[in-house]
Amino acid sequence: MARDIVRLSNLSNVSAGGTATLDVPVGLLAYHQIRLNYDTGAAGGPTRAQMESDIGLIRLNINGKAQREFTAAELFAINAYHGVPVHDGSLPIFLAEPWRRSMQGEDGLAWRVGDVDTMHFEIDIAETAHAPK
Repeated sequence: MARDIVRLSNLSNVSAGGTATLDVPVGLLAYHQIRLNYDTGAAGGPTRAQMESDIGLIRLNINGKAQREFTAAELFAINAYHGVPVHDGSLPIFLAEPWRRSMQGEDGLAWRVGDVDTMHFEIDIAETAHAPK
């Protein structure tokens, strides 16, 4: 069965030294992946090294409580371990795990949000980040 791709709104408060936030709509059946796209005014653009330097702690909050916390560097390492290719400017956050052996195994780990009030991400951006967006 094909999965729907939902384009989320832009993050708010994206600034050097700030904490960007992304409110995720709830009520959908499940989220399998959230892909953060990052850009910067720094020379060389949003490379993996630049993203690891600029993006600090990322928190996934459900109903106001942190459910997962990780840095960009940790996400890149986890994704690399599972063979997920790195693309400059893109940081996939897998909620389900596509490397599982079966569709049922993967779908069983998707985040169902039909019974939650709020879901949002908080992303700390380093003070040294140059024109993050």
